[in-house]
Amino acid sequence: MNVTVIDNFVSAEFVQGLRATILLDRKHTFSMTSNGTAPFYSVDFQVQEPIVQKLVNQINSSAGKNYEVKRVYANIQYSGMDGTWHTDDGDVTALLFVNDNLEGGEFEIRNTSQDIERISPTPGRLIMFEGKYLHRGLSSSTLGIPRISLAFKLWQ
Repeated sequence: MNVTVIDNFVSAEFVQGLRATILLDRKHTFSMTSNGTAPFYSVDFQVQEPIVQKLVNQINSSAGKNYEVKRVYANIQYSGMDGTWHTDDGDVTALLFVNDNLEGGEFEIRNTSQDIERISPTPGRLIMFEGKYLHRGLSSSTLGIPRISLAFKLWQ
C-alpha cells in the first residue's frame, strides 16, 4: 500500500477561502455512516464546479494520471466525531485538509499486515491512497475547531 502525502498542495489563502466556503456558504448535512455509527457533518460539491475542476486538474498533474472524479464532498468532524474503519468506492481517494491547525484529527490507514499509519491533518496537505484499504478520520480534540477534509473519489 502506498500513501502519497503532498504538503502545501494549496496555499494558506486558498485553504482559508475553501474553509470559509465549506463552513459558511454551503448546506451541511448531519448524518451517520451506513452502519449507524460515527455521526458527522458533510457538504456536497458538484464535479462541474470550477473549484473542483481546478483541484482535480492539480491532483492529476501531481499524480501524473488522468483520474475521473465521481464524487466530491467535505467531511466536518468536531471533537467526539471519530470516523469508523471503512473502505471507499473508486480506485483512489484524495483528501485535502482545509481545517485550521488543531490537535488530533489524524487520518489512519491499515496496510496489508494490519499496521496502522497515522497522518496529521496539516492545513493544505493532500493525501492520496487506494480506496480498498481500511481507513478512518479521527476527530479534532480541540474544542470548537473541526477537522475538515475535502474528499475526491477517483477512478482510473
